[in-house]
Amino acid sequence: HASFIVALKDWSVGQLIDYLKEIHRNNPIGFNVESNLYDIFIIEENGKVIGSVPLKSIFFATHQEKILQTLEFIEFMRQP
Repeated sequence: HASFIVALKDWSVGQLIDYLKEIHRNNPIGFNVESNLYDIFIIEENGKVIGSVPLKSIFFATHQEKILQTLEFIEFMRQP
């Protein structure tokens, strides 16, 4: 069973970390960052997935840094 997380493209790393903590606090058994979560999917306001960020890159970013500024952001191919 793999978990996935979505985050808005305008979020900061700090906002994402707070969100992950909130999810874990509300569902500690069903959400296990250590073994289940590898990528954070980044979405636009309309819910469209635009890319992903490996969880490990979040650990090396500052809390003020925007998710889209993380060096390992992977943008998915946009189709018309």
